Amino acid sequence: MVFIADWGEFREQALTLAKPPARARLVLKVHPSKKRIDIKLATGTTSIKFRSHSTIVLNRLDALQRELIAVMSATDISEHTQSAASAGADAAAAVQTQTKTQKQTQTQTQTQAQAQAQPQKQSQSQTPAQTQPQKQTQASGPSKSKKKKGKK
Repeated sequence: MVFIADWGEFREQALTLAKPPARARLVLKVHPSKKRIDIKLATGTTSIKFRSHSTIVLNRLDALQRELIAVMSATDISEHTQSAASAGADAAAAVQTQTKTQKQTQTQTQTQAQAQAQPQKQSQSQTPAQTQPQKQTQASGPSKSKKKKGKK
C-alpha cells in the first residue's frame, strides 16, 4: 500500500471512509529511532496510510481523532469542538489562577524568611563577642619531657 503524501487528502479520505455503516479502525505506529509516525485507517476492504517525520502532525492527528469519533458516532462535530475549546479555556484559566496563587505564596514565604533572618543576624553579631571562651593560660614551668642523650 502506498502512503498518501498530503495531510489534507488523507484527512478527507479518512472522514469519508469512516462514515457509518462502515466499521473503521485507526492504527498508529510510532518509530522513535527513525523519528517517524505511521497512521493507518482501515475497514474490512479498504485502507489508507500516512507517514510523517514532523511533530506538527501530532496536533493534526488529535483533531482528526475527534472528527473521526464524531463521524463514527453520527453526531455533530461543532458540539464536540466547542466543548473541547471551552474545556481548554477553563483549564488554561485554572492554570493561570494556580500560577498566581503559587507566586503569591512564594512571595509571602520569602518575605517571612527575610523577616526572620534579620533578627537572627543581629543576635548573631552580638553573640560571638559575648560567648567566646577566654583562652586559658598555662603556667610556665619546667617541662616534663626528658631529653635523650646521644652517644659519642
